[in-house]
Amino acid sequence: MKNLVKYQLTGAKRSVLIYYAILLFCVIVFSGSASLIIQGETIGNSSFNGIEIASVIFLFVCGLVSFSETFHMFLQNGITRKHMLLSLFQYGMILCIFMAFCDKIILLVGRLLEKLIPSLHFTPLFEMIFPSFAQKSSHVTVFLCDILYCFTIYAAFIFFGFFLAVASYRGSRLMRILIAAGLPVLIFVAFPIVDSLYEGRIYAFIIKMLLILSGANAQNPFLGMLFFLFITAF
Repeated sequence: MKNLVKYQLTGAKRSVLIYYAILLFCVIVFSGSASLIIQGETIGNSSFNGIEIASVIFLFVCGLVSFSETFHMFLQNGITRKHMLLSLFQYGMILCIFMAFCDKIILLVGRLLEKLIPSLHFTPLFEMIFPSFAQKSSHVTVFLCDILYCFTIYAAFIFFGFFLAVASYRGSRLMRILIAAGLPVLIFVAFPIVDSLYEGRIYAFIIKMLLILSGANAQNPFLGMLFFLFITAF
């Protein structure tokens, strides 16, 4: 099992390094623009709000592309489906917790840069969702809850990507077309049209439910963690 997980992590290592190289490059460039001074005045202004969203998208794509090639590779080497799925689960969890820590380190460095560059601002996704909780709690509590909350979001999305990949693999050609093309059309074309017919009530209802399930309404991150863990388990 250890070798199976190591094989998958090795395959993802290059993608993760490229992702963080691009992210750090953006931070350096925009931090430099925020510190630009002309004739004694700072003319730059940069802010990084919820950079974890980029990690969510990255992990979702990782989930989509991590199944098919790995599945065939393991079958050719006599690995059972049970061991393959267990290794996928461990691989996903390790990758999510690793990226959650990396994102927090980047944000901590960003907070240090804020002290040197007044026109530079870093706001974690956790503090955007739970401003009241962040203000009332200690820095250690916020830091730990931030990591756990991001970890659960990351896990939910990477395993949702796995789910779509498996559904596409197991389904017919029509199912693959519906997942690859139908899902984006449904979200970005059909849904806005239907929502406009109901004067935005569907979109408002979805937002309301997301605010409740994510714990934002109650300013309780543990409710959100349970919700995302439920999605992961499903």
